[in-house]
Amino acid sequence: MCDASDYAVGAVLGQKIDKKLNVIYYASKTMDDAQCKYATTEKELLAIVFAFEKFRSYIVGSKVIVHTDHAALRHIFAKKDTKPRLLRWILLLQEFDIEVVDKKGVENGVADHLSRMRVEDMIPINDSMPEEQLMAIMILKESFDEKARLEEVKALRDENLPWYADIVNFMVSGEVPSSFDAYKRKKFFKDARHYYWDEPYLYKRGPDSIYRRCIAEEDVQGVLEHCHGTIIFPRYGIPRVVISDGGSHFINKVFEKLMKSYGVKHKVATPYHPQTSGQVEVSNRQIKAILEKTVSFTRKGLGSKA
Repeated sequence: MCDASDYAVGAVLGQKIDKKLNVIYYASKTMDDAQCKYATTEKELLAIVFAFEKFRSYIVGSKVIVHTDHAALRHIFAKKDTKPRLLRWILLLQEFDIEVVDKKGVENGVADHLSRMRVEDMIPINDSMPEEQLMAIMILKESFDEKARLEEVKALRDENLPWYADIVNFMVSGEVPSSFDAYKRKKFFKDARHYYWDEPYLYKRGPDSIYRRCIAEEDVQGVLEHCHGTIIFPRYGIPRVVISDGGSHFINKVFEKLMKSYGVKHKVATPYHPQTSGQVEVSNRQIKAILEKTVSFTRKGLGSKA
């Protein structure tokens, strides 16, 4: 259930069990000054977009029925001459299996109430933490002996430092390791151009021009386990079948080994036979239609609207 007022949007996520609706999640959000100036239809669709982004992990891949008191939303997905802002939101919602059902305002009371809850007297948040400040002073006092600290730093062995320590030192202080000969110095300066220091992290620009944070070698295994073992598969499950084209990034031993390790069947789409990957083709066709409506007839307006 979704609803919008003049200054906020509200949503309720529920599941029917034995024809009885069981509430899973309540959510609401105030709109900013620009959103408050939206038309009524835009506000109501904004409430749906907010709800789907908020509840995405619960509803992706499932049939979702949206109850709203704004009847015009039932036809907006099939409307061809709508505003670019609404088209962008419709594109975001194409990922989900949605059915919009009109519901009277009195029957949509919970979402309506959430969209009208307002805090008149805002209490400022006090971010000060005296205990933390006192602890910082105590730590500084204990480590004030500068000479002892310098000796401790000098005593650190090189093998305890991460592989990018020399680059960080160069980025911060401009110093190059004195043990480098002319060849190593030249290579060091060449490699350093691909790094960017944003304290306290070091980033490296890859071949795809994307900057990625550098980590120590002992942290690599933990990062890989976190990415592949705690986010994707546990939340969405392991797919039974993967359908792809014949690109080299899909047809290789590494990808084949990955599919085999997880028990996933890999199907390669037949060239010049788009029916094999029909769902992808449908999505691409919908994106193409939305882009055609967003730009002008001369196709010159895409850059300014992107």
